[in-house]
Amino acid sequence: MRDLTAALDLLDLAIASSEGLAAEASREHAATVAAAARRRQDFFSGSILVAIAGGTGSGKSSLLNAIAGSAVASTSALRPHTDEPLAWIPADDHAIAALVDDLGIAEVVEHDHALPLAIIDLPDLDSVDGRHRTLVESVLPLVVAVLGVFDPVKYHDPSIHAEFRAHLTYYEPVFTCVMNKIDRLDEAEAEA
Repeated sequence: MRDLTAALDLLDLAIASSEGLAAEASREHAATVAAAARRRQDFFSGSILVAIAGGTGSGKSSLLNAIAGSAVASTSALRPHTDEPLAWIPADDHAIAALVDDLGIAEVVEHDHALPLAIIDLPDLDSVDGRHRTLVESVLPLVVAVLGVFDPVKYHDPSIHAEFRAHLTYYEPVFTCVMNKIDRLDEAEAEA
């Protein structure tokens, strides 16, 4: 934690010292990253915080249920279904509980698994409700990893690529795409 604080102090100094030397957009971006890191630092814990993001009906909540080993997230054939985020967190991790509370996530399910894993099941990023996309984008900077869940139909939807995935280049090191429902494809379709 001390090393991170020292690194953030140096970043702040570099930002302040770069006035007139670096493009303003670059300085603003660095300041935003530093502020987000300081905010996240207040909530460090031993758990890995993962967000599950994806399109309508791609199976985000079902994936969380499979990981949890029980039905912790509601699922439905109605779209969009997940209207509010759900956090599945270790029962004894007070830092993650505080972060989830700070994010305004009201639906929390605690678990006793030995695996130090906390997962936030997010609303649909391509929902007709614009509030969902805003919520997804507010959570992503605070998690350690993002599982982007797609199904074969959603993966072919140009809006997923143009309106969401194209803007994720900043998160690329922590973003993993998961293709759900691939068992519904034949071998050639799956390979493509």
